[in-house]
Amino acid sequence: IYVNLLVVLSSLADFLIPEFNKLLAESFGHMGLRDSIMKIGGVIYLRPSGFVSDTNLTGLSIAFAMLLLLLNRRNFNKYFVYLFSILAGLSFGMLASRSALVTVSAFFVVAIALKFLHWKNVIAFILLFYAVQLITPQTQARMLQIFDNEIKEEELENGRPLVWKA
Repeated sequence: IYVNLLVVLSSLADFLIPEFNKLLAESFGHMGLRDSIMKIGGVIYLRPSGFVSDTNLTGLSIAFAMLLLLLNRRNFNKYFVYLFSILAGLSFGMLASRSALVTVSAFFVVAIALKFLHWKNVIAFILLFYAVQLITPQTQARMLQIFDNEIKEEELENGRPLVWKA
């Protein structure tokens, strides 16, 4: 969880501090603005991955840290839990990783169904985590893509289904 706090902070720094992004791209093979971007109306937004080289891996790492934190929340200061939730939600929203979002959502459902978590104790946490994602431009772009027929057709022709078929 503490290591992922560094991942979250590095992801936020990757987005907010251009020099940090440049350092990661030039010295560590970070994708930078080459591949990991989202567009809204012609404006390009970086999908920052921080110290991890791939946005989906960063998202999965944060997702698993969130899951561990929820399962062990009694062992942490409640302010740390909420601060981590807000920062991780912002970072997670900037990643706009569909696979990581599905992982977190599935965990919440399974954890509540199997009574690993009592839903009354985590509903604020879940709402907070998802709500802060909505303010990030990357999540907004991802949501707009859901309703853009041109993007859906392009993804079906050149996206993952083509890779899966191969």
